[in-house]
Amino acid sequence: MFPLSTVLFPGQPIPLNVFEQRYRDMVAAIGPDGEFGICLIERGSEVGGGDVRTSVGTLARILHLQPLENETYFLIAGGERRFVVEEWLSEVPYPRARVSFLEDDETPTPAILSTAISSVRAVRHLESEIDIDSGANSICDFDDDPVVAAWQCCSFSPMGAMDRQSVLQTANVDDRLRLVSEICCERYGDLQRRMQIDE
Repeated sequence: MFPLSTVLFPGQPIPLNVFEQRYRDMVAAIGPDGEFGICLIERGSEVGGGDVRTSVGTLARILHLQPLENETYFLIAGGERRFVVEEWLSEVPYPRARVSFLEDDETPTPAILSTAISSVRAVRHLESEIDIDSGANSICDFDDDPVVAAWQCCSFSPMGAMDRQSVLQTANVDDRLRLVSEICCERYGDLQRRMQIDE
């Protein structure tokens, strides 16, 4: 397990610099195409342990692994499927847990998916217009597979960590997309008000 201060969705890539000894040990143990769990740290630090973690996370698979100096690593992992932590096990030599997996292959209702895609595109477009974030990008390409596109809505949506966690742990795909649309609409309204203040 690799607790982080961010949330990973299925189908989403994540780059990681691995420098803490326990996670170096984990990478060495699972190998260059191994799997590990990522869950959000609710309170505490990514370094040193003693953190409070959420119970719903995402299984990640290593897609690229590059050893660096001092036995550290740079890796890119891809989110695969959600899990629930049933029990945290020993932290030695690295965090481990017993998990069960959640259903992630539900097909969304077309109208609800379409609304979510439109909401994500609208707020990303407005962000890029006002240049709030240099990483904002109004172009979001969605997969033809509705299951994949539903998770892309989650990963493309501009959300803070706790909102991302709320979306991740929402069980039903349609409810998940409705929540994404709601968060995007709130963000869109905030951006519009900021633009009015700046004028």
